[in-house]
Amino acid sequence: MPSQYSLRIADNLVTAPQYLIEMGFEQPLYLTSGPDLTWDGHDWKAAPIGVSGIDLDVTAQQNVSLEIANHDRVFGALVMSENAHGQPVKIWLTYREPLFEPMLLADGQMDGAVIGEFVRINVISRSTAYGTTPRIVCAPPLFNHLPAPGSIIELGTVKITIESR
Repeated sequence: MPSQYSLRIADNLVTAPQYLIEMGFEQPLYLTSGPDLTWDGHDWKAAPIGVSGIDLDVTAQQNVSLEIANHDRVFGALVMSENAHGQPVKIWLTYREPLFEPMLLADGQMDGAVIGEFVRINVISRSTAYGTTPRIVCAPPLFNHLPAPGSIIELGTVKITIESR
């Protein structure tokens, strides 16, 4: 899990970064990498969270990786049971002691997850997710039972001849 960094000057803690993660499951989940807090009308619960890869590529697309502890396997079961792919995610950064107004770093959706001791979730920006059409592609090996070209399908009195492109 990526480590969290703090700036220390003469053994005094100056800043301590804290991530706030909002995950749009059926019951929204509000997690924080720091201690529990209340912000924006929600209770954010402390969890072992790592955030990496927050940057923009040359096409202004954002790809972020989240790691959330799955020691009791509950979070992994949530990701699998609620079909995390396509669910919205927002990530804010703030500094505690005192708590600064959080800054939105990423607003996207879950793209894929690897489940183990930690759940690693790839988050992509919304413009990436909606930038291509169709968003769901049926192709081999998922959809390979098409009739051969030249086959005839009869629907009542209508006959359809399958042709290749």
